[in-house]
Amino acid sequence: MKRYSLLTLLVALSHAAASFPFLDREATGAAAFIQNHPERDGRGVILFVLDSGVDMTVPGLTRTTLDCVKVVDVHDFSGEGAIPLEVAESGQEGAERFLEYNGWRLYGYDALLPLSVDSVFYMGVFSERRLASPSKADFNGNGRNDDRYGVVVFQDTSYVWRAMVDLDADGNLHDETVTDDYAVSRAPLAFRPGASDQSMGIALKIDMDRQQAYFHFDANSHGTHVAGIAAGHNIGGLEGFEGIAPGARIISLKIGDARYGGAATTNNSMRRAYNFIAQYAEAHPNTPIVVNMSYGLGSEIEGASDMEYIINDLLESYNNIYVCLSAGNEGPGISSVGLPATAETALSIGAVNTARSARDNFASFIKKDKLFEFSSRGGESAKPDVVAPGSALSSVPFFDNDGIKSGTSMAAPQASGACALLLSATLAEKAPLPDMPTLKRAVKYSARPLSGYTIPDQGYGMIQIPAAYDLLKKINASPDKTSIKSFRIRTYNANDEQADAAVYWRNAGLFPGRDNSQAVYIHPVWSDSLRGKDIIRAFLLKTTANWLHTVQDNVTIKKDAPAEIHVYADAAHLNKPGLYSAHVEAYARGAWWKGATPETRMFDFPVTIIIPEFAGRDNTYHVSATHTLKAGDIHRRFIQVPPAASAMSVALFPETETGSVQTTLFDPEGHEYKPTVYLNNANNSRGVLRVSGDRLKKGIYEVVSYNPYYKSASVTYTQTISFGGLQCTPRVITRLNLNDTEAPSARFKVINRFNTVYKARIHGQLKGIQKKTILNDFHGAYNQNFEITDAYKNVRFEFTINARDFSRFTDCVVRILDADDRVVLNEAFTYRTLSVTYTPEKSGAYRLQVMPAFTNDANDAWNMEFLQSFNYFKTISVYGNNETFYPDVEKNIHVRFKSMPSLAPQGYYLYGDIWLDNRRLNALRTTVPIKIHTRTD
Repeated sequence: MKRYSLLTLLVALSHAAASFPFLDREATGAAAFIQNHPERDGRGVILFVLDSGVDMTVPGLTRTTLDCVKVVDVHDFSGEGAIPLEVAESGQEGAERFLEYNGWRLYGYDALLPLSVDSVFYMGVFSERRLASPSKADFNGNGRNDDRYGVVVFQDTSYVWRAMVDLDADGNLHDETVTDDYAVSRAPLAFRPGASDQSMGIALKIDMDRQQAYFHFDANSHGTHVAGIAAGHNIGGLEGFEGIAPGARIISLKIGDARYGGAATTNNSMRRAYNFIAQYAEAHPNTPIVVNMSYGLGSEIEGASDMEYIINDLLESYNNIYVCLSAGNEGPGISSVGLPATAETALSIGAVNTARSARDNFASFIKKDKLFEFSSRGGESAKPDVVAPGSALSSVPFFDNDGIKSGTSMAAPQASGACALLLSATLAEKAPLPDMPTLKRAVKYSARPLSGYTIPDQGYGMIQIPAAYDLLKKINASPDKTSIKSFRIRTYNANDEQADAAVYWRNAGLFPGRDNSQAVYIHPVWSDSLRGKDIIRAFLLKTTANWLHTVQDNVTIKKDAPAEIHVYADAAHLNKPGLYSAHVEAYARGAWWKGATPETRMFDFPVTIIIPEFAGRDNTYHVSATHTLKAGDIHRRFIQVPPAASAMSVALFPETETGSVQTTLFDPEGHEYKPTVYLNNANNSRGVLRVSGDRLKKGIYEVVSYNPYYKSASVTYTQTISFGGLQCTPRVITRLNLNDTEAPSARFKVINRFNTVYKARIHGQLKGIQKKTILNDFHGAYNQNFEITDAYKNVRFEFTINARDFSRFTDCVVRILDADDRVVLNEAFTYRTLSVTYTPEKSGAYRLQVMPAFTNDANDAWNMEFLQSFNYFKTISVYGNNETFYPDVEKNIHVRFKSMPSLAPQGYYLYGDIWLDNRRLNALRTTVPIKIHTRTD
């Protein structure tokens, strides 16, 4: 059967002694580790993949290195493949018996009668139409996607739940055989093929606690790809093309539903998956359980989401569970690691573009390993912990022709595979299994830092498996290895109300000094045998940079009282703008310890200080610099927004004839401000980013420029950051001046609060109609009907969810459905704000859905506000004169509208913008919003 069209071409490649570069196993030392220890290839380890599902039929995920079944169990917590079951009614038509459920009949069930313990049959139906994509919905390969498959579940005479599935969808069971739950059969369902192969592997799961059966499948391909990286064996049928831990076995916990944007999680799916892991660990206490979850959201309150608490509690409760999480793809701005990747006890992983992989996967010329620009960075959180290769050719279902994927989603399985190797080696040596904190210490403190990157970029650096195993053995050999299981680190930063696990200062260049040091509290988590006892542990303190100091040289922990470490920075070493980061390290002291070595390092925490550039009166509110970037490199600048600033611009000018650079702006909270500006030196003379009005926030912005890794040439550019200080009264235009003989007009006053001359072109647009909706204590999914008439070209929704509520989500999806319930827009939130625009092919009725996925839907109340804007096909232009604004001189401004607008419908107002564009090259734009209510609601 032709199952894997993309990877079959690899069979023609010669088999090299080294591992294949398409999935880099050299960078972490995985290939060398297995070459030296072939029997320590992950065997004995169970790898849980929490994702969109795993296709157990693709080459690479069928067998282990010991020729055992690779995927040993599956569960669907997402509900995508759920088949609700009800007790079927029995009947007879002529000579044929049938079972009936909700008007659907299955004939020929006679063979089941002697097998059933009680002659009670549960029945359900799965329709191919439920799948989002027709190309994936053809289960049996007959060229159609409207087949319906009946499922009958019964309890046999051994009180085991079994099933019979109508695999050819003909409504008759006479040609079917009894099948077991996949955990027993370990065989996928064999739908009877038609003209072509079935699109994906499908397994049957029976869950009578919920009175449901499930078809488990991966209609997204993300989970299958991840599984191949972590534990694939002979991927694509190519002998020797291995994942990191090819001997490990897999249990797929499906938490994502491909019907929703990004195969989003659903209510309770993530929490239920972790609950199942806890149950499995309880039942298998001597089995190492590695969890890979390449899912998450942007973090609004680092370390304080519901799922992060659940993961932390899980890892403290079970010594045989190890969790690896993707850091997120919201970089390169700092403070962008997502949730639940900021869970303190888990291992969070960023993504590296290795030179070896980049050469063959992307035809890139980079000569050394470089972080992918999208890899989320730390700062406020002590994350990521480490980095790993974040791009790979791996296993994907038959319908997916794109076997190369990139992201921290691909880096996490590199780490989970690495953990599986370390634990497999531990089993082979019959040594006690380490707990998660111990394994995490070994992985972090043996990692190799990448040159040119900071701690928020990479944590401790690239995972090194052989070194990690050597360190793990040394830690396990220490006499006091089990006294303190882990440490909870807490401090209070100036910009956060809640406690953080990292010292982080992004406050106008301020930081703790010698006379105002910052306290960091180290709370011990003692082993059960020592908890509450009168025991003291002592620690030597060191720092990794000459600008960072601790007041104490040594600290102690006694019983449950935390150690209090005071840190401060030396201003003499922080005299240039930029990002400064270093670690405070603590080493155990005692008669058996022999100095500050990796095995005696017990805990540490990062300190990050941002020194911004300032644009003020002395430099006429703009700063400029010229930079050269090699392919794959980034350059970041931090700029403090001056008081009274109303507009900001970032202008890029090419200095070389070739090359390209993209620049992204991140606000003071670490959120990306869109759009990104792309400057192609051959085609563009300038690129501009502009922020004004309410979107310009107080604090320090980060400006990051990047030369893509797939470019061959370095690029040189000049970057100018400017601010404007026009103050407009009123701040929002809320009324028009009407005159029978003239077009509508509006007036406002402007004063320039800066010591620069602002020469402005004044113009604008009345864009359409708008309304604001506020949801307070709303329960469940939100649905709203709306209509797009011929007067409007599109509709835009701008959502803002309450930050605390967002931390209770595992996903949130926005969909727009047409009158026939077809999904025409399907997008997922990354952070708590999201803007989506839908341009229809024709006018008509539509329905908006906003569907949060709660960690626990027992508490499904949430708060959101959103703007809904209908934009005209023909906007109404606004005209003004060119004006020059001198410092502290107030001017009256008069603008004219090209035509009289129509009244806004009930509940809406007219909206638009007036722009005061600086005519100089810095391209500043000051915005005055228009919001005119034409009716009394």
